[in-house]
Amino acid sequence: MFFNDHLPIPKLRDSNVDFCEITYLPGGSTGPRVQSGLQMVQIMKGSLTLYVDDQVSELSEGQAILLTPGKREMFHFSPSEPTQHGWATWYFGPDGYELQDVVDALPECGRILNMDINYLNLFKVGLHMTKSTATPRQKNALFTALLEEHLKDRNREGLDPRVQKAINLIRGGELRELTPSTLAKGVHQSLPHLNRLFKEHLGTTPGQAIWDHRLESASRLLLETGLHVEEIGQRTGVSNPSHFCKRFRRRFGLTPLQYRKQHWAKP
Repeated sequence: MFFNDHLPIPKLRDSNVDFCEITYLPGGSTGPRVQSGLQMVQIMKGSLTLYVDDQVSELSEGQAILLTPGKREMFHFSPSEPTQHGWATWYFGPDGYELQDVVDALPECGRILNMDINYLNLFKVGLHMTKSTATPRQKNALFTALLEEHLKDRNREGLDPRVQKAINLIRGGELRELTPSTLAKGVHQSLPHLNRLFKEHLGTTPGQAIWDHRLESASRLLLETGLHVEEIGQRTGVSNPSHFCKRFRRRFGLTPLQYRKQHWAKP
């Protein structure tokens, strides 16, 4: 995962994950409050002026922001139209992590993200999970995947050009033929050296980055097509259906069929 070297995965015994959504009437507001968890805020429709301590952020439709604990917040929603506002929160228990450790681990705090289809799909599944009998483990796994969407696109000014080229090859390559070895060849590096570069710059490995892209591509195919799970696995480079389902569930907290069913069931 992209953030394992920066922030630990939520522990079931000391955390609780929640996904929610609400629509505010024009001119609505909430706060002031002190943020009690690690929260990802999304604007589906409308707009938001957000005050966090002494900083002001303007969010419009299709944007999200990462908020960290201990900050004083005030929300002012669009004065002219309803605002559909969602959030995913990891609440810390009594044995949770030190708040400052979390803040220090997340330089992305306050950065505005333009949500893509994968981010939106993950959040929609989270909303369904909250309304269903999903286990804490499933919700935590989904929160982890959603947080990765914030962290994987870190500001990459000064990123090693070999790493950037490898990322471009992953995103534009043929998934059925892509392996860490072929990726290393494509950027004219040895695999051990490319591994070191990825760890240094992204906190992950070429192999994990390839898997992340495979699973993101698979999630889109599940939602946008009626292809069988086995065919989707093959198209994304995984010929073994059991292995594909195991990897998918580890990433999203749901089997491929559950992921599709929960999304398609939404009116």
